[in-house]
Amino acid sequence: MSLSIKSILGILLVSWLPFCERNNTKKLLVNKWQFASINEIKKASQLDPKDLEKNTKEEQEELDKMLQDIYSKSYYEFTKDKKYIINKTQSREKGSWEFAEDGKRLLLTDSKGGSTILYIKELTNAKLTLAIGSDSLGKAMTLIPFK
Repeated sequence: MSLSIKSILGILLVSWLPFCERNNTKKLLVNKWQFASINEIKKASQLDPKDLEKNTKEEQEELDKMLQDIYSKSYYEFTKDKKYIINKTQSREKGSWEFAEDGKRLLLTDSKGGSTILYIKELTNAKLTLAIGSDSLGKAMTLIPFK
């Protein structure tokens, strides 16, 4: 009889693991995040390094100033009630979020009904890396908790 109780407990434990993992992922995601560095903004904005080399000193200083402004004012915030805010220097996007069935994709639906799928490459207390594509070619951005 004790073997069957152990079996039942084992089955219950295994059936609860995906729920616990998704719940833990939600706890990690719910936060206010900022770009990890100015280089992350350059990656996210798809600035071509070859084009940057053509800039004059004044143009580069102006670009650096703009990037610093974006870095200091931009953030991604995910709340417990599954709402999100993406704040940029000139705009603010609001909507709702949810995990896809596999827990590795984040589905964002903006207030106008448009949808975006972001792939979660890494999620810890200290770092969130999101990509537009599932493969390594997809543009990725790394965020850290907002300071």
